[in-house]
Parts: sequence; C-alpha cells; structure tokens
Amino acid sequence: MTMIYRNVLILLLVCFLGGCGLFDWDREPDWDYNYEVLYVNNTQHDIGLVFIFPEVSTGDEKKLISREHLVLAGETLDYSSDDFGGDIGDDPVSKYNNTTSYVKISLQIEGEEVKVWTKEAVNNLEIHSPYNPDSWKIFKDDKGWIKFTIEESDLEN
Repeated sequence: MTMIYRNVLILLLVCFLGGCGLFDWDREPDWDYNYEVLYVNNTQHDIGLVFIFPEVSTGDEKKLISREHLVLAGETLDYSSDDFGGDIGDDPVSKYNNTTSYVKISLQIEGEEVKVWTKEAVNNLEIHSPYNPDSWKIFKDDKGWIKFTIEESDLEN
C-alpha cells in the first residue's frame, strides 16, 4: 500500500513541477508592447493642437487634411488614435515619430497659430519639439506611455 502512495506522490510531483515547463506558465509574453501617446498642456492657456497630414490629390484638387484637438490648461490629450506597439527594447519615441503620417503640428491659442513643429525643423536636438526624441518622457509598466509636455516657453516664437 505504501508503495502505491509513494508512486502516486512521485507522479504528482513530476506533473506539478514539470507542468510549468510543459505549459510555459513562467515564460514572458511574446506579444508586442503597446504605448499610448500623451500630449500634456503645462501652460496657463487652453491650446489647440492641429495635426496636419500631407496633401491629398483628388483629381485637379489638393486637399489638406488635419485633425484638431482642444487641450485645456493643465489637461492631457490622450492621442489614442496613435497607439502603437513594438518590442519592449525598441526606442518608442523614434518609432512613433517615424510611423506618424502627419507632417507638422500647429500649436494654437484662440485659433491663432503661435508655433509650428515640423519633422524637417528638428536637426538641432536642443529644440523642444514633438519630433525631438529627447523632449519626450517614456514610462513602461503593463502598458507604456510616451509623453510630450507643452510648456509656456513653447508659446513664445
């Protein structure tokens, strides 16, 4: 009888200890890591962020396509339409800037343009711009965030 208990115990131990490897319970997930894109308004003004896309030709006409967002003072724009994935080791800001389809971002106060950021203008990495990877903060946990903060100094030309 004790021989049966011993064999059952050994069988249970083998199944229990070997089960982790069998079902890969302890393995890191292999799906892409997702990032949210956040724009923070750290100014005293309500601002408009206008994302401007390349011109689209329809026959003889060219249309400029843009997406405008109002960001209240002290609030954050969750630009969730631009969520993107990638490997955890990737540089998420460079990947985001290389995959976005808009060509410039217009910063507006009360409908008046006060600053325009373009990809081409960021050849000097000391410029605070959404196209400058050093201007972003990166946060990683279950989901990642990249965050660009608009400061009062951005409102000055």
